[in-house]
Amino acid sequence: ASCRGRDFDGRVSGWGGGISMVEGTLQIADSEFDDCVGGRNGGAIDLDESGLDASGCEFEDCNAVNHGGAINGYGQSTTLAFDSCSFRGNEIYEGGGGAIGCAEFTSSSHATALRLDDCIFENNRTFEFGVCINAGNVVTAEDCIFGQQQAPNQYTGGASHLSLRGSGGGSRFVRCMFRDGSSNDE
Repeated sequence: ASCRGRDFDGRVSGWGGGISMVEGTLQIADSEFDDCVGGRNGGAIDLDESGLDASGCEFEDCNAVNHGGAINGYGQSTTLAFDSCSFRGNEIYEGGGGAIGCAEFTSSSHATALRLDDCIFENNRTFEFGVCINAGNVVTAEDCIFGQQQAPNQYTGGASHLSLRGSGGGSRFVRCMFRDGSSNDE
């Protein structure tokens, strides 16, 4: 709880408040990430060209400046899988993906795949794209709930739940519930 991603000078401005990984594989089960601050990207976890498999985890009240209030995945070989995880009260201040961000900079830097099974998204907040998720067109979700989200930050907010970009093999949603959504902009 209360992890802070810091640069070498000690300022809270690094990547991944709890975990930052480049070119690796990470498995996490039954863990809580509360009140984590990533500084730049990934309030709780920031991955670059890596794989994440998380089950039974809670990501609450995490934040970052640019991408992924709780999770940020960057790079063409990055894959993210979440089973029975909850994302509540996460926030991004400038970029996209209040809970999960995996679409950055150019189409070649999107994560390869985002898989969600039996996950809950509630009360997340974003500055710009996708209050819950900002991703390439690579999302597969089953039995997920995208519930009430917080009002967008003081700036424009696009897509009340998801913002999917045109890259990737196409997204698929099966038995998912989208409720109580609104958007100030797109």
